[in-house]
Amino acid sequence: MTKGFVTIATGQERYFELARNLLRSYRLFASEKYPFAIICDKKNQYTEEFDDVILLNHAYCNYLDKLQLYEYLPYDETIFIDADSLAYGDLDEWWYIFRDADDFALFGYMWTNLDSGRGWFVPSGLKEYQNQVRFIPDFNGGIYYMRRGEICKEVFRLANYFAAHFGDYTFNGFAEPADEPVLALAMAVQNCHPLDIMEGGMVFAPSKRQLELDITVPSAYYRRSENQVYHVKLIHWSNYRTKLALYRFEVEKMSCLIDGTFVSRRYSFWYQYRLGYYFLCIGNIRAYVGRLTGKIKRVLCR
Repeated sequence: MTKGFVTIATGQERYFELARNLLRSYRLFASEKYPFAIICDKKNQYTEEFDDVILLNHAYCNYLDKLQLYEYLPYDETIFIDADSLAYGDLDEWWYIFRDADDFALFGYMWTNLDSGRGWFVPSGLKEYQNQVRFIPDFNGGIYYMRRGEICKEVFRLANYFAAHFGDYTFNGFAEPADEPVLALAMAVQNCHPLDIMEGGMVFAPSKRQLELDITVPSAYYRRSENQVYHVKLIHWSNYRTKLALYRFEVEKMSCLIDGTFVSRRYSFWYQYRLGYYFLCIGNIRAYVGRLTGKIKRVLCR
């Protein structure tokens, strides 16, 4: 029984660099160092660091690449991680967490009140699948656990079907198809449950008001409230936030750790100054402006 991790990078070179950053962060803290594969549309200097390189027959360079995962699974048990993520601890511990999970699983939670209006789809708008749904999965698609077999295969077959017929069903929060809503519905139909785990899991799109992190420790604490603090093993930054100062500063510190050049005094004046530089540099400002412009355009189009 083979086990390993996989990520996807297609299209622009920056996605390959993000994937390599993820790989390096995994290896920096992993206890067992399971094989780590990349599914991609071309080989380059970034893919050379991966244990296995799997070329897509056809790359869509969007969410549809993730819906091809089952066809390209490199191992019997595979944990997929989005490339725009960084490890803040030993991810090999996840194999223990997923040991009794369904053949397709992830970190999230589920709504058992089908009339709550929450989650990625609306049961009353599922037509022929309405009576097959007993819960509504809710999650971020940064991590997927997959065990090769008929159940996992059917999850992906259904997800691709729902993506192709997206307008025939009622989904929440998405005007157009994405991997989260269609996989959530496929999970519900196949009775695959999310794992409601915060401690040792992941957090999406960090906010400095809710997150304390330092990859040199490594440490990442997510504050849901004053009395609820969770230590997470992985941060899914989102593509946009990887362009910002905080992510780039964490990657620089990680590189110093790998090279053995990082100073022991983590909060020295130099590193505080360096972070301030990142926040003020033109690339950080351009990313904020681009994000704001995109949101304005989407509102005007509606």
